[in-house]
Amino acid sequence: SGAHYNPAVTLAVLARGGGLISLADGALYVVTQVVAALLAAPCCWGMIRKEAAGYAMAPPNTRDHSLYLCEFLITFALCSVVLLTATAKGQAGNSFFGLAIGFTVLSGAVSVGAISGGAFNPAVGTMSLLYGTEPAWDVWAYWVAPLCGGAAAGGFFRAVAWEKCHGTASTALEALAPCLVEFVGTALLCFTVGTAQGKLAPLAIGAMLMVMVYMGGWISGGHFNPAVTLAVWARSLFGATHGVFPLAQAALYIVAQTGGASLGALAAAGALARKDAVLFPAPSEKTPVGLALLGEFLGTFLLAYVVLHTATAKRTSGNSFFGLA
Repeated sequence: SGAHYNPAVTLAVLARGGGLISLADGALYVVTQVVAALLAAPCCWGMIRKEAAGYAMAPPNTRDHSLYLCEFLITFALCSVVLLTATAKGQAGNSFFGLAIGFTVLSGAVSVGAISGGAFNPAVGTMSLLYGTEPAWDVWAYWVAPLCGGAAAGGFFRAVAWEKCHGTASTALEALAPCLVEFVGTALLCFTVGTAQGKLAPLAIGAMLMVMVYMGGWISGGHFNPAVTLAVWARSLFGATHGVFPLAQAALYIVAQTGGASLGALAAAGALARKDAVLFPAPSEKTPVGLALLGEFLGTFLLAYVVLHTATAKRTSGNSFFGLA
């Protein structure tokens, strides 16, 4: 079936093109998914009390635009990961697509679950109809926002996986695709940094980075960090990588990453409804500047070291653990 389990994913597969699924089959998939979701709720009630069963519902203080934005962005991330890890010719035969898809949902649930309810799936959102009038008010958002996210993911796939969609090389798209992947991946990473709270925040951030690397590594290298880009460029000076990574391309990557980070921060401010609520890395007041610099140096050194050895070395080429590492 392709393991959609989500009307937004089905729409994304249709929007991506390539004839993977017909419109009639897509419609049948969506009906099946919604019916299955509505049947799942009573099954839960048979195992636990209805009052204890979970369902998607935004907190009372969540504004509509925050709900829509969170559901749109995480569903876009989810559908992009599905398309670029499970349907792309360049990723055929990989063993990590399921891991990447699942951890996208995990990251989104931790980062924005407290804002939007964390459905990222119109079928899951439809379950709210069975829990009373108040939860049912949010069902429209759980359809509109995820479906928009799925459609956008289909367009994103067509932009960055041009060879798969068009069958012929396009110089303009070939040059743009890596920068677009770096822009989008960095934006989603920084959005997660800005919204994830609590003890699971590091897991959400790390998971988002991992899935973006699995999603876009085959197109751009999956840097999403100017320090990593600098490390890859420095290594290329010694001829140790598979291909040439010129300084001009490194500069374009850094521009794309910076732009993506800015967009991610703005999106986080929109999701949290105010700018001063956005989270960002900062040393505590009691931490000396020198110690903070040392910590950043060592952490970034370790990150770049792992990237170079798992994602650029010939001895480890073709591995499936580079994103997890």
